[in-house]
Amino acid sequence: MQGLLRAATAAIGLVATSAWADSNFYVSAEAGITRYDSESAEYSDPFNDGSLSNESLDRSNRSRGAVFGFQWNPNWAVEAGYAHLGEYEYSADSSGAGLYAAGNLNSEVEYEGATLAVVYRIPLSNRFALLTRLGAFDGSARKTLSDANGKNTATDDVTEGFGGVGVDLRLTEDVSGELNYFYYSGDVGVNNLNMRVQFILD
Repeated sequence: MQGLLRAATAAIGLVATSAWADSNFYVSAEAGITRYDSESAEYSDPFNDGSLSNESLDRSNRSRGAVFGFQWNPNWAVEAGYAHLGEYEYSADSSGAGLYAAGNLNSEVEYEGATLAVVYRIPLSNRFALLTRLGAFDGSARKTLSDANGKNTATDDVTEGFGGVGVDLRLTEDVSGELNYFYYSGDVGVNNLNMRVQFILD
């Protein structure tokens, strides 16, 4: 994650030195919903040793995040930020005949990390613009597995790409709102629909 943040700082510094006079810094806060691609059979395969039944999967959750951006002309910007993509939750009943204690079993994977993206804006009017984004996500997947014997946790590093499209509405001279869709690639695949409030810093 530190490498991605250093790259973001270098990228922002590079464009800032070449186009400071025509630029805008901005900060954004976002909230939304996520939906994971994987089906129950895919997700439970590493866990299910034949002793699990009544499997249930919750693929939808809430997301949140924040972004610091630098727009150096009406079309192009670069953003560095933080994204929490919610949790991917699985539960089942264990008979006790396998690796797990008899009773309920729960597993959760939580994704969060740093983002770096290039943004291309297509102005449609003084107030509306279309947005496309292409970037990288560098973070972690925190995994928790709980059964009657207790809780086990592990953390995996996750680095993957993402892309998105959106619509921007300028509300005032210094505030705009966005509606965005992002797709994060990888083993699971995450669909994210979010709303942003963006504050422009002159």
